[in-house]
Amino acid sequence: SVKKREGDMDPMEATRRQTSTLSSLRSILSEIRNLDAERGKNSALSAARSEHESDVAILRKKHIDEVQNLKQRHAIQVEAAERLVRDVAPRIADEARKGLEAEARCLREEIARMAKEREVMQRRILAQRTDHLRSVRDFDGGGAVGTMAE
Repeated sequence: SVKKREGDMDPMEATRRQTSTLSSLRSILSEIRNLDAERGKNSALSAARSEHESDVAILRKKHIDEVQNLKQRHAIQVEAAERLVRDVAPRIADEARKGLEAEARCLREEIARMAKEREVMQRRILAQRTDHLRSVRDFDGGGAVGTMAE
């Protein structure tokens, strides 16, 4: 079949071909617009991804800085605590030792005082017994009671 030239076609055929061509061109234009829209979406997604990655990098840097800051503060506090233990603990121990020594001294003095009181009481009891025995002997006139008690 030999292709007819447009000039040889009847007007209806020419109109159909033009309509078909126009429809094809519209379809191609629609596909181009869709591709442009996809490219725009991809571009927007790419921009959003870049922004997200940038935000993540900033947050990661802040986190690293905060962790480093906390580590430094912890190290300073540990050093201060060690210094406190090293400097203050001996003074506290010395004060405690002095307090214990003073308490021990007081207890020794209390024990010595109680021993003296005991000795005085023993002497008093012994003197009372002796007086009692003398009075019994004197009463008995040197008789059997005095002899038995002695």
